[in-house]
Amino acid sequence: MEQLDVWEEENILDVMSNMMNNQRFADVKFLIGKDQKEFYANKIFLQNCSELWKTLFYEENWRQNVQRIKVVEIPSIEPEIFLQILGYVYLRRIILTKENSQKILVAAKELQIKGLVNLIKNKQIQLEKNENENEKEKDKNEIKKEIEMKKQN
Repeated sequence: MEQLDVWEEENILDVMSNMMNNQRFADVKFLIGKDQKEFYANKIFLQNCSELWKTLFYEENWRQNVQRIKVVEIPSIEPEIFLQILGYVYLRRIILTKENSQKILVAAKELQIKGLVNLIKNKQIQLEKNENENEKEKDKNEIKKEIEMKKQN
């Protein structure tokens, strides 16, 4: 008997996107940064990517919390960086730039998200390599321009 494995990637991503930072479905509330900006999440997703969160949301620790939602304060991480991290937790997607990659790396280490730490380290190497190649190409073009100008004179 033939099997058909059906995977509706777009629908799953839509579901995950709708759950990310959605107060209605959350069981964890984060207060992020010095201004304590609110973010919402689900412990089931968080604990699957971080030993820190696994310990924090361990069932016995969770039961001690009489409220329906657990509040976690993280003043050391900027809200924009935390939003990127939530994107990674829920969608395994993150936008890395030369400007934000180091901040995200530091935050990922603090939150013990090993997969994200490894991903960023690999991508930083790739970004540096691309930057070096762009610099070499730029140097080659400048040399070509100099040669052309000397030929014209």
